[in-house]
Amino acid sequence: MSKSSICLLNTRPEHQSQPLDELLNANGFQTLPCPSLEIVGKTISPKQRQSLDELVSQKSFDAIFITSVNALVGWVNQCPEHFVRNNAPVQMKAKDTGRLNFDLKDVSLVHELACPVFAIGEATAQAAQNLGLQVKLFPRKQFVSEDLMQQILLDFQVFADVPPRRVALLSGVGGRNVIKTQLSEQGSLVEEFELYRRQPAQFCFDSWRVFVKSSRPVILVSSLESWQSLFTLLVDWDSDYQSFKNSVWQSIESWLVFSPRIKQSMVEQGVPEAKICVVSIQSNQGILDSLQRMSLP
Repeated sequence: MSKSSICLLNTRPEHQSQPLDELLNANGFQTLPCPSLEIVGKTISPKQRQSLDELVSQKSFDAIFITSVNALVGWVNQCPEHFVRNNAPVQMKAKDTGRLNFDLKDVSLVHELACPVFAIGEATAQAAQNLGLQVKLFPRKQFVSEDLMQQILLDFQVFADVPPRRVALLSGVGGRNVIKTQLSEQGSLVEEFELYRRQPAQFCFDSWRVFVKSSRPVILVSSLESWQSLFTLLVDWDSDYQSFKNSVWQSIESWLVFSPRIKQSMVEQGVPEAKICVVSIQSNQGILDSLQRMSLP
């Protein structure tokens, strides 16, 4: 495998970075760790805890939507008794101010859910399947949240005749309300469970110094929150990063982002549009495919 001159700044949270690093390194790309966010637990109310118990006990809910792997991890940490590890009780508990335990190896749901499960994104679907959930749908390619319900209606006809009466939405604090809004507009009663929250990580001074001196530095931006946190960390470190016209930004070859929405927000902030590339698939493989296209002569 020939080595690429591209160096990717991996801004994903620490627990999510290793699989991407391994894939890219195996294909000749250099990566540097620079998590801009960390994921921590959020305690839900006793009433919501009771609702999650009802979900697992096959009562009341007609469908469940899971927005991310982090939401699944938050569920396991929040309600470990809903799951088993190798047929034994799961010993893990999230604390409101503490990091989540992301070790889900051999963890599975106590029993299969009766209602359909919808996972947003390939990684979420895979993690849900690993927990024993029977996933009915996930977008396999690039998708826009605003179009998601339309995709469900057209491709699967799941809710075309009778919308689900009660829906559980597993998410995190500060997420977008598009899915909840669209389900509500179709007549569903949506109960949202915010099972984690994001907070800024410590800035990766050492990685950044090496990164900006590399031949072809590329910054990964998998979420708008991740980019905003990285930008704030850079400006706090050196105020010259406040403007993209300043020389400190000139060495950056490109930004690899996960959606047109992220790209548009960054363009409005001043990032040169020509330097922003949107992945075709929001996954590790999609990142690799994009970097391989960038490497073509």
